[in-house]
Amino acid sequence: MSIIVETLVTLRPPAVMPVFIEVMAEKAMPLLKRHGLDPFAAWSQAGGPAQQVMHLSRFDSLASYERARASIEKESSRGTWIVEALQGVDVTEVISVGEPSPYSPDERIDRALAESGASPRKCFQRIARMRLGMEEEAKAHLAVIIREVEKNSGAIQLITGVQSILGRRDELKDTFILPKGQDALAEARAAEAAIEGDTVDRWHACLKEEETLFLNPLPYSPIQ
Repeated sequence: MSIIVETLVTLRPPAVMPVFIEVMAEKAMPLLKRHGLDPFAAWSQAGGPAQQVMHLSRFDSLASYERARASIEKESSRGTWIVEALQGVDVTEVISVGEPSPYSPDERIDRALAESGASPRKCFQRIARMRLGMEEEAKAHLAVIIREVEKNSGAIQLITGVQSILGRRDELKDTFILPKGQDALAEARAAEAAIEGDTVDRWHACLKEEETLFLNPLPYSPIQ
């Protein structure tokens, strides 16, 4: 079973973002790739007093991720590039490890990579926090909703859906491409509302809360 690792990097002040992008593209990505830690997607999400960057990486197993981390830690120059380039900048890193949801096979990521071109596509992440004991039911309803909305509107395309295996087990994170742009989200919502039966109502009954984050692909991201 593959795993998905999400790395959130928060930068303060936000004005350092151009420097961070340059360092990532020229120095960090080659280093990460050499050790098997390079992300398949990288986005920025602006808001608040800081700038947040999200990286998603895929591994064959938790053991393969741990081996990659151990490998990069053995390299004596690890971390030197970011310390030198971002001196005086507050950088916070948060890592979460999850497994793909049943409705999110690896082929989803492969398709998003294969369809990437010169023009970046707007994306968003929906974070759903579920009621205790309703996780499996929630995933079953969500699988139907995503399938029907993709088919009937063409306004969203799932890249990956992940449930944490360390930490919050009640949280689902689904990341989508918006093939028609952000304005087409209204079409997606209409397609969801039009689904027959009580699937949508039962999905919402499983939820405690949800939030949506809009994402912009960074220049060094393989998925554009």
